[in-house]
Amino acid sequence: MRGGHNALSTTELQARGTFKAARHRDRLADNLTTVDTLEPPEHLDSEQKAKFLEVCDHLAGFGVLSLADRDAITTYVETLELQNLAWQSVQKNGVMIDKDGQPTTNPAMRVYLQCDAVLKPLRERFGFDPRSRQGLKTKPAIKAKLDPMEAILGKNK
Repeated sequence: MRGGHNALSTTELQARGTFKAARHRDRLADNLTTVDTLEPPEHLDSEQKAKFLEVCDHLAGFGVLSLADRDAITTYVETLELQNLAWQSVQKNGVMIDKDGQPTTNPAMRVYLQCDAVLKPLRERFGFDPRSRQGLKTKPAIKAKLDPMEAILGKNK
């Protein structure tokens, strides 16, 4: 597998005149079919399913939602729920708790931070923060070519 954070789309390579069919024609990113939504997994509760569909709506709005995203979206939703539960514990019990007469860090705080470590790269890949949205590459919509004769006759609107 090749490419990286600076990989160019096929469209960009063609525009620069650096597209090489032997090297670039079978790129997975250019062959993924986008979809409008995905079905949430059955094991998610109603709130998690709603969040799953919300994420799908965002990605579909960017024009990048694919069947291949289902597992990553599921991980995102499950981890987000776990992080929320950990934060509720931190709010209720505090960052520091008393354990055997000694102050110690609330274990929920560690869970919260571990969840954030999982969520951060997913947010970046999904374009859920301003900086990552700037780098999100989407395929431009293919516009139908206008028939000049239909334009003259007023049929292209």
